[in-house]
Amino acid sequence: MTIKAITFDLDDTLWNNTPVLLKAERDVIKWILDQFPNINDHRDINTTITEFREFKDQIKQANPALTHQVTNLRKVTLEQLLTQAGYAEQAAKGAEQAMEVFLHARHQVDYFDYVESILAELNQQYTLGVLTNGNVNIKRLSIGDYFDFAFCADELNTSKPDPMFFQAGIQAAKVLAEEIVHIGDHPEYDVIGAKEVGLKAIWFNPEQNSWDYHIKPDAMISCISELPKVVKSIKI
Repeated sequence: MTIKAITFDLDDTLWNNTPVLLKAERDVIKWILDQFPNINDHRDINTTITEFREFKDQIKQANPALTHQVTNLRKVTLEQLLTQAGYAEQAAKGAEQAMEVFLHARHQVDYFDYVESILAELNQQYTLGVLTNGNVNIKRLSIGDYFDFAFCADELNTSKPDPMFFQAGIQAAKVLAEEIVHIGDHPEYDVIGAKEVGLKAIWFNPEQNSWDYHIKPDAMISCISELPKVVKSIKI
């Protein structure tokens, strides 16, 4: 048997996610401050961003059902922020509009080198899927058409390394677990989570850090350009 399907993590595997999230948060808070001036009373944008993050954490703790609902958690936080600032009647619509600002910026990503060309190559040989704990809609990206399926935390109401996440990928790929290789940057969420369900796993490790876990990946790469050769080398 050979590998027949590849599933990908997105954030910090196909692009650097930190600057994307920072810009998205800044854009949405700037929009909020422009549209709802009462919130701007004695606040600058950096202070408001910090307050928003703290408020979001409080709402998450008070509402465990939102733990894996990444998008809904942000929307609920924005709505309550507007309500507390005296915009109760506009809060729901304002939160919806603010989330569109956030999601627009969330999808402005700069792919790591070789991502687009390698996906185009792999798409000709394997079934490709997405398994992400984030809230990127792969179809909103230029690489979206290379993928046959995609699952995110919002949709499944759970997050990697929950076995349910990887089982959804197995069912969508319509192959055996051992015929799938998952690639991701997170040792526990991606590598160990995949291995415990029976998938093969490749650790994306551009910083070339040491591996400190008992369960080991089947391979490690530091650049996406290595992926085709490494996938072919994996033994089932």
